[in-house]
Amino acid sequence: LATMDDDEYDTRPDIITYNTVLTCWSRCGNKNAGPKAEKIVKGLEKMQENSSHEKQKEVSNVKANTITYNTVLHCWAQSRLPSAASRAEQILEYMIKSNNPT
Repeated sequence: LATMDDDEYDTRPDIITYNTVLTCWSRCGNKNAGPKAEKIVKGLEKMQENSSHEKQKEVSNVKANTITYNTVLHCWAQSRLPSAASRAEQILEYMIKSNNPT
């Protein structure tokens, strides 16, 4: 994702690209898939917040949606980390409060 986001290339990752990467994390069986997936989504959200007015159009096609958050929840559900259940619950609460994912 970072390579695709480089100014050297004409292409940029869209939400489908991000969701595909998250799906890979959710299926890999790695115990750290939850934290890794969450880090990707936090980076996505930060990019959305920090985008300038000129770049808003470019960034608008990479807004996290229901699929994005559900995939992160799936990563946490597959995780064997002790904090997995509480972390998944916090993400779910965030989704409900923000009423943002589409």
